[in-house]
This record gives sequence, C-alpha cells and structure tokens, in this order.
Amino acid sequence: MRVAMKREAFDALAPGALAWEAIEPVMQAIRAKGPAAQSAEFAAGFAAQLTSGQRALLPFWVLYGHSRSGITEFYDAIPDMPGQVAIWSKLKTAMRYFNDDTILQLVEDMETLYYNLVAENPQGDADRARGSAEWTSEHKAQLTQFNLLLQEALPAAIPRIGMYIRNHPGEFVLIEESGTIPQQSATRDE
Repeated sequence: MRVAMKREAFDALAPGALAWEAIEPVMQAIRAKGPAAQSAEFAAGFAAQLTSGQRALLPFWVLYGHSRSGITEFYDAIPDMPGQVAIWSKLKTAMRYFNDDTILQLVEDMETLYYNLVAENPQGDADRARGSAEWTSEHKAQLTQFNLLLQEALPAAIPRIGMYIRNHPGEFVLIEESGTIPQQSATRDE
C-alpha cells in the first residue's frame, strides 16, 4: 500500500513534511474505518498491506499523535488500540528500524512505568494512568520527565525519519516519474 507520489512532489518536500506525507493516506484509511479499526482482525489485515517502512512509520505517528498533551494521553489511548499489548513491541521495532536509540530508550522506560501503574491498580487496567490523585510523587516525577523528553525527542525525530524516507523511498512510496509508468523500487519486503 505504498503512497503514490510524483517525483517532483517527493523531491520538493522538506524531510519533516515527507515523514508525514508517506503515512497520511494510511492514517486516513484507518480513521475512515472508525471503531472497526480498533479490532485486532482489522489491524492484522491492514498491516499486511503495508510495507516494512510503513509498518515502522505508523507506530511512530501513533505515539506522536497520542502524546501531544503528554504521556498520560498516550497511556489513556492504549486500551482503545488494536492489539494493545503489542503496541510496545511495535514502537520498539519502529525505533530500531529508524535507528533512533533515544526514542527507543524512552519507549522502553514508558512501557515499564505503564505496566507498573497497571500492576498497582486493583482493577489491573490502565485507569491508574488517569487518576493523578493516586500517583506517588515518584510517578509524578517520572511522568513530568517523560513529558519533557517527549516534547524534545519526538519533533526532533521527524526530520531524521524524513531523511530516512528520502534515502529509502521504495520502503514508503511509489515514485511516479512524469510521463512514465510508476517506478517499482526494491523494498525490504520484496
């Protein structure tokens, strides 16, 4: 399900814009499904249509989009995600794909805190992440630190990811040369 782009448009996009343009149609397709997109069956079938690059880019944008207001926004979204347990694995795989050790470490630490919050909640779910009255001062300090790190690390990763896409277009987009048949670039999936 590579995104088709004219060569001129691909070349003209700044790296940050390219990082979004390479996944935006995929995100729109997911949003168009509404609640059906939350099923594990949909997620598995949809993922099978994506290239390896898109499968890495998608979790990054999920993290970015669901953490704009802070880490608790992301934690709150996890129960509604298809294959919610797999989100951590997908995020770590994505960061390895883009060789982003900074965000990889951040994701690993976020996962540890998330499961600590879940384990401390008698209901065994993520509601602990929603109720700041029950957080310990240590949890509050960790969440504040994660928010600061996310605000710095995620926006800084976007141009780097865009440069990766520029250097590996076939993993993300189908380049349409002007007046020619679309170019089939080799990808990690082929």
